[in-house]
Amino acid sequence: MTEDRIQIHHGLCGICPAGCFITATIREGRLLKVEPHNGHPLGMICHIGRHSPQIVHDPDRLLYPLRRSGPKGTYQFERISWDDAFNTIVSRFQEIKNSSGPEAVAFYTGRGSFDMALCDVFQPADVAVSSASSVLFPFGSPNTLGVGALCYVSFAMIAPHVTMGEMLVTMEADIEQAELIVIWGAIPPPIHRR
Repeated sequence: MTEDRIQIHHGLCGICPAGCFITATIREGRLLKVEPHNGHPLGMICHIGRHSPQIVHDPDRLLYPLRRSGPKGTYQFERISWDDAFNTIVSRFQEIKNSSGPEAVAFYTGRGSFDMALCDVFQPADVAVSSASSVLFPFGSPNTLGVGALCYVSFAMIAPHVTMGEMLVTMEADIEQAELIVIWGAIPPPIHRR
């Protein structure tokens, strides 16, 4: 394999919502390595992000919807289309709503590392944070739950919400226009004026 087939790209890690700045090494469309973007103030990566090539190219990774075709516990599944999968979910939601009320339905989003790509793929267009706000709540259920990346939840959700009343994603414009920013407990990287 010649070195000229290797490509280096700078971007954001998508394993969790934190969006750490990374450098990805790719050869013939295959992700080989993910490292922190050297020299960038947000160039960092966690253990899971560093091993994202194993996640992306795992031979057991699900690539399409499956429906159980045998009894529970037998691990017998059949491949179905995306349309069939969505239609099955919609009809099952309606059955539950009709028999037990909308509150009997809940959304659980994420996995151990809160794979944001899955949220992006399955939530409707123009949803700011959660599918619940435009799918589940209009359906009539208040029940939304899930997991979050510890670093993202703490620095981008909890800390800004309890100190400034909103999440980081909605504060960025205000931070850009602030005349004074008080930071405690950290030494920030140098701020580059545009």
